[in-house]
Amino acid sequence: MDEKLQELLDKKEIEELQYKYAHGVDRKDFELFASCFTEVISTDLSSYMPDLKFTEMTIPEWVDMVKKLIGHTKATQHQMTNMLIDINGDTATAKIALRAQHYVPNDFGDNFLECGCHYDNQYTKVNGKWKISGVKVTFDFWDGNQYVLSQSTQQVPD
Repeated sequence: MDEKLQELLDKKEIEELQYKYAHGVDRKDFELFASCFTEVISTDLSSYMPDLKFTEMTIPEWVDMVKKLIGHTKATQHQMTNMLIDINGDTATAKIALRAQHYVPNDFGDNFLECGCHYDNQYTKVNGKWKISGVKVTFDFWDGNQYVLSQSTQQVPD
């Protein structure tokens, strides 16, 4: 197959993989979410909470942490845009812009919290399919009621 065509197909597969990731989180379809990753990944959410940086995490551990972070929300919506994907053989990297809304009815103000952030993700081709092997999220701004996610900060791993 032509190299340029293969690169386009790889980029499209990674883009679709990121959309599956978002759909899995937003629909709380954690089986779909888990299917997006290699068996062990690196994660860095330290711009949200300094202790949320792990060099190795199994998928069950990662899924459990994400459930604790957003499981109490009534709804979320993760919109990923401006994907810059770089393919290098069977590995790849991507920079991705994200806007995420979190909805939790509560008695402490607005029901919404929105954040703008960006991903710096890593990917590995496993058995001919792209999988996410590293997730780094850097938060750029927050808008709304911080209480919406404050319940989750009490539930993340030590």
